[in-house]
Order: sequence, then C-alpha cells, then structure tokens
Amino acid sequence: YVTGHGEWSLQNEEESKNFNTIVSQNYHLDELDLATQEIPATMNSLIINGAKSDFTEAELYKIDQFVMKGGNLILFMDGLQEQSYYQNQSIFVENSSTLDTLLNKYGVKREANIVMDKNCYVNNSSQFGSLNLYWAPIIQNNQFAKKNPITSNLGYVVMVQNGSINVEQALADKDIKTTIIAKSSNESWTQSENIMLNPLTIQPPTDGLKAENLAVLLEGKFASAFDKSVSAESTDDSSFVAENHIEKSIMPGKIFVSGSSYITTYQVLDETGSSPTAMFLLNILDYCNGNEDLCSMRTKGLSVNNMTIKSPSLALIFRSFNQFGLAIIVAIIGLFVWRERNKHKKEIRSRYNPNDDRTITKKTREEKNEN
Repeated sequence: YVTGHGEWSLQNEEESKNFNTIVSQNYHLDELDLATQEIPATMNSLIINGAKSDFTEAELYKIDQFVMKGGNLILFMDGLQEQSYYQNQSIFVENSSTLDTLLNKYGVKREANIVMDKNCYVNNSSQFGSLNLYWAPIIQNNQFAKKNPITSNLGYVVMVQNGSINVEQALADKDIKTTIIAKSSNESWTQSENIMLNPLTIQPPTDGLKAENLAVLLEGKFASAFDKSVSAESTDDSSFVAENHIEKSIMPGKIFVSGSSYITTYQVLDETGSSPTAMFLLNILDYCNGNEDLCSMRTKGLSVNNMTIKSPSLALIFRSFNQFGLAIIVAIIGLFVWRERNKHKKEIRSRYNPNDDRTITKKTREEKNEN
C-alpha cells in the first residue's frame, strides 16, 4: 500500500480504515514508501489509493519495472480533488499526477471531471424530500462486465465522485486485453468546472447524455514507459539504483484503474464489509492476486437487477401491485378453479346418473314447495 503522496490513511476512521479492515480478512497491507524503499520481490500487487501529489521519476520507474516483472497495479485515482473550502462549499481542481506518465503509456487516460448520473443514490430528507445525489451513481449489473469474475455476480455498486476513464489507446493494443469493468448509465454527464455537490442546485442537462467508463482492467504484457534505466544522478533519491532495464513485460500482469478513491472510504464502506461496494473491492484484490474462485463464491446469488422507475405514478402502480395485486390474482384463480370443479361434477352426474335426485337444486326445491 503506497504512501507518501497524500493517499488515504489506513488508520483513520474517516478515510480508509474500513477498507483496511475488510481487506485484512484475506490479505495483509504493508505500507510502502517508494521514496526510501524498494518493492519487495515477493509482493504480488501494488495499491495506490487517492494519491494527491506527484511521484518522482525514481518512484515511477520502480512502479513501471514492477509491472514489467508481472506485478499487479491497483489504482484508485480521482479525476478532481477537493482542495479547499469557500463558504462551506468544496472547490474542485484537477487531480493531475505524474502517474499519468505511466498510465498514458499503458493506454489509459484519466479525465479531469466528475461523472454525474440520473441513476443515482437518493437521499430522503425530512425537509426537502427525495434528493438525487447525482455524483453517487448506482451501477447496476447491466453496466458491469458480465463475463469478468469481479462483477459477474454483482447486483449493484454505489460509486462516489468518479472521474471518467478513456481507454481507446489500450483497446487498440493487441497485446493487452482491456475490459470495461464498470460504466455509468446512458443518462450520465460529466462536469469539470463550477462543481457544487449540492442536489438542490444541480440541474441535469437535456442532451449530451451518455455512458462513461468508471473502472477498467488491463491484462497482458505491457511496454515500459521508460526508454532506459533511471540512474541515481537523474533523481533526488541518491539511494535508488536501477539495473537491468526491462523494456517489455517478461510475465503477464494486471492493471486496474478506478476513477474514484472515495469508494474505499467510510462514505460507502462499513467495517463489516457486507455492502456490494465492499464485495466489489474484495473481488478486485482477489482477481488481481489470482484468486478468481473467491470472487464467484463471495457474490453468488447477488446478481439481482434493480428496477429503475423514474415516473412517480408508475412507481405507485408497481408498489400497489406488489401489495395487493398478487392477492387479487390468487383470489381470481381460486374462484376460476372452484367454478371449473363444480362444472366438471355436474357433467359427470348428468352423464352417468341423470336420475339421481339426491342433490337439491333450485328446481327441485320449487317442485317440493308446490306439492
């Protein structure tokens, strides 16, 4: 777990402590300062979560060569970051990072924006009623990669303040398998400036709506982002010496990129790890570490598709049907079966014993009264 660049803390309850808690059930996260430490040869995956400052060239080279050796890179990187506050409102600025030097070489481009989605989490307020939190998209199972174990059994996941991701270059690379793990709905849009995360002030546009990539996975052999070794003299870190530069991956590796680091924070995670978002994160780690079977076992039976009904009147119809419709249908079917049984009894009686007068009918009752 890389530190030293403003990443979320694994000890702070308001940051990624819950993430550390649920991950620790199967894995141990070792904090790693790339400025002073080498990446251990026995380490399978490197997590960079919410970095807010630049990496040195020496640090980037360590990450690059780790990937070239078949290591797995898991990135949670925001397109925009909250830098300061003005009149109780966050000010968002581009979360630029030298990490993009590596990502762009591997075929991934992070966009400096926040994806808004009409299909989002709804907060019920006693004062204002239902409030759409457009910056918290609800990703349903038809927006996941259906054939990838990470998301094949998931019903939904709540994302938060997600930046969009462009993978056109990666898709064109024949040596790389690129999978769109999660995307927003077709009713989403992006904002890159004048952002206020206030549901009372956000007005969704009427045009330009389209799905955006929120999380992607690259697998295969990558080309190095460096042409040669980074020597100690070219960096501020005099203890760093790189030898045997690797230009092309000697073993296949995996690179996972999410446009949001907030999904690893207390905003969407509790310490029990029972939420779909927690299972999504655990599946990412399992898949990248070769434990694909755990993904399917953990999420088996969770692939339930949520109904997305925008019209209040239509929602009322469905709610009324769930409450009373089934009971009415059962009663109607029961009445139909009862009538058919009586009809069948009469047909049998009239065919095999038409003179049987033991059954009192309206006609026989009238005849007896006349006598």
